[in-house]
Amino acid sequence: MVQIADAIRDGAEGFFKTQYGSVSMAILLAVVILCIYLFGGSTTPQQESSGLGRSTSAYIIVASFLLGALCSGIAGYAGMWVSVRANVRVSSAAREALQVATRAGGLSALIVVGMAAIGIAVLYATFYVWLGVDSPGSMKVTDLPLLLVGYGFGASVALFAQLGGGIYTKAADVGVDLVGKVEQGIPEDDPRNPAVIITDLDEVEADVRRLRLELKQTMEMYSNACKEALTAKHMLSAYDHVHEACWPNRRMEEPQKQE
Repeated sequence: MVQIADAIRDGAEGFFKTQYGSVSMAILLAVVILCIYLFGGSTTPQQESSGLGRSTSAYIIVASFLLGALCSGIAGYAGMWVSVRANVRVSSAAREALQVATRAGGLSALIVVGMAAIGIAVLYATFYVWLGVDSPGSMKVTDLPLLLVGYGFGASVALFAQLGGGIYTKAADVGVDLVGKVEQGIPEDDPRNPAVIITDLDEVEADVRRLRLELKQTMEMYSNACKEALTAKHMLSAYDHVHEACWPNRRMEEPQKQE
């Protein structure tokens, strides 16, 4: 972590040196143009009444310009200097929080993927036992995927969950702007406004639940693709049986090999 932070700090300092070198050249050019304009121009009535000459006014304006540029440069460099040194300390202090977040995310991901697999496995085992698959006079085990097509359609509930959650959070967002700020004069992110809590739920809706539902849909999409492939195989097999029943004497003759 320290090595990576040192590399980031060196890169940031190198960037600032290059950037400030270019900015310094631009500042010098601006000072030259400003001096030409101020020393070559005429004094204003306010300057004459205050007793300041043209040269004195020019020096003051140029000095104030340089001071403003210097303060701006110091502020930018100070912000960079503090941030690149504080980031590694924040990351080091967040190790325990990162472990908790990783474990929670891993558990949630296992549950999401497991639900798709468990649903298919339960249906497969139930149909296998209930229908007596592979027993005399019953269906074959290769025909079971044809009965699992409805499971994929059941996953479309996730679409309604995404749509309903989006409407819920967007309505709360509009309510924060209209009622909280306009009518009651409450600041935008003030927790006294109940709609603010609802807008915070948008992060859960958008970044957590929606991704889980999309992952589950993806898993079931692959399972449906396998089912469709098996269905196509059975359709081709049925076509071969019909072809043989209608034209029993018609066979594809293999081309004779040339000696």
